[in-house]
Amino acid sequence: MEPIIENLEFELYKAKTSQADYNTAELETYKKLYLEGLKARESLSNILSKCKEILADVSTKLLQENEWSRCLFTSHTTRPVRESQCNGNLNDNLDINRIHIPRETLMIPTSSSLSSNIRMENDLSKEDKS
Repeated sequence: MEPIIENLEFELYKAKTSQADYNTAELETYKKLYLEGLKARESLSNILSKCKEILADVSTKLLQENEWSRCLFTSHTTRPVRESQCNGNLNDNLDINRIHIPRETLMIPTSSSLSSNIRMENDLSKEDKS
């Protein structure tokens, strides 16, 4: 009876050791897969950040072009028309009767301010993920 008990204890020891080895191997596999996924997410996050910076620069340039176009359109349409001498009262001074339209102040945001906001948002989102 004693050899049977020893044999069963040995088989139990082998089963426990085998299960521990299997668990360790499986744990190592999951660690590798997790690290690969983490590297892929970091890479995609970097690509996304670069794309956001490019988008911010392009948006700023487009905004500048739109402001410039609007400024050109406004300057052409609000240019005062000279009145001929034969129209109106000859005793009136032309400078007094002319309607003066003030020019708009053109405010164009710089690309650095817009893209720096995007960069700050990216940095904050990276800190939140950490």
